[in-house]
Amino acid sequence: MSCLDITTSFGLSTTIDVRAREGGGDMAEPFLNITEFHHAVAANLATGSSHLAKIEVSNLSWIGSQYGETAVATSMRGLHELLAELFDGVTVGRVSTSLLGITAPGSVDGKDFLARLERLRTDINRRHTMPYLVEVAVGYVYANQRASSEVSVWIEAANVALIESVRRRRLVAYSAQLEDMQFLRVHVSRLAAKNEAPMGMYWVFQPVIDLATGDVVFSEALIRWYLDGFGDVAPDQFIPLAEDLDVVETIDRWTVMNAVALLSGIPAEQRIPISVNVSARTFSEQRGLASFVVEKLRQFGVAGESLIVELTESAAIDDIGHLSRELNTLAEVGVRMAIDDFGKGQTNLFTLASLPVAVLKLDRTLFDLQDPERMAQMLSVGVGLGHTIGARVLAEGIETPAQREAAVEAGVDYAQGWLIGEAVSELPTRALRGELPTP
Repeated sequence: MSCLDITTSFGLSTTIDVRAREGGGDMAEPFLNITEFHHAVAANLATGSSHLAKIEVSNLSWIGSQYGETAVATSMRGLHELLAELFDGVTVGRVSTSLLGITAPGSVDGKDFLARLERLRTDINRRHTMPYLVEVAVGYVYANQRASSEVSVWIEAANVALIESVRRRRLVAYSAQLEDMQFLRVHVSRLAAKNEAPMGMYWVFQPVIDLATGDVVFSEALIRWYLDGFGDVAPDQFIPLAEDLDVVETIDRWTVMNAVALLSGIPAEQRIPISVNVSARTFSEQRGLASFVVEKLRQFGVAGESLIVELTESAAIDDIGHLSRELNTLAEVGVRMAIDDFGKGQTNLFTLASLPVAVLKLDRTLFDLQDPERMAQMLSVGVGLGHTIGARVLAEGIETPAQREAAVEAGVDYAQGWLIGEAVSELPTRALRGELPTP
């Protein structure tokens, strides 16, 4: 976090007149400057706690470029007038041309303070008749001296919330989880610039067994990402972000290339098939991923039967027809396809009927059902669907003998989970390998 040089506290009044002076005047005059505002935050924080918000007219530059400086002045004047109506007993400072800060003692009712901030954000466009909307972003934090007495920490927290407010177009309150998400968003967005997977991305491998024989039929490569200053990041944290930022293709291509390269380093007679997770979005759009997979298999001399592609479902499939053609291209060279997390994601019956599904993976949440009879029924439904389309059915998340027994009784073919085998850093070879049946 950034550190502002706040070493002393001025005894400023927590109430100022935020109304613009008659005749317009300098719009910055009614407000504290940035240094004075930071001292006011410190004064409130010294009482134990403080409400702090950053308010930005996020499209002010656009308004100026399209409608001129008069429109900018009108927009800011409307914001000033609304501040005067909504707030009493607060301190307002101008942080930059389009950015204001508000602070109030923690004794002010928090719910009422947030409600007024939301009114400020939504009511601003009732202040003028100009042919544009004023977009106001608001980031809020409740600063508590017991958590930190450093003003710079809370200023930065309000900035974090403000950035997310601009993105979501609604009022956002700070949380540690929000800061973590923004940290990840910055790192994921860098993939677009580099067009390569970042340092720290790696796999662990978890076995999948045939419930009838106990043989290992393939091993799933579970992607992980270690970030300095953050630690290990699970895929359910960074993959949705990568899809949202449209950089997931970079990860998908890295995944395919490294899986095939890894397989090529193992003698063919000792290889165990690997399954890798790939975003359905990358396959369903015109990005040539199937051709890339085929090219890498040929380049490294690896048979397609050694690779299984698992479609992840955190994003909806846009073009099922193109996706089907891509996956059939892979099937022609022996690459199998699995649907991941079935029952939780976007896949519907039409999707199942349209794709060459070899393995249907039932989501682990089925085992969260408290009623054993209901769980057995739902497992049977999943098995019936999978077998109807000619796929083998895999139950994920098996952690207890009772769950394994329930899967066996329901007719599940394959199993995966901590009871079956923990994820390990080295890829199992033929010593653990069974044959992968062809559906």
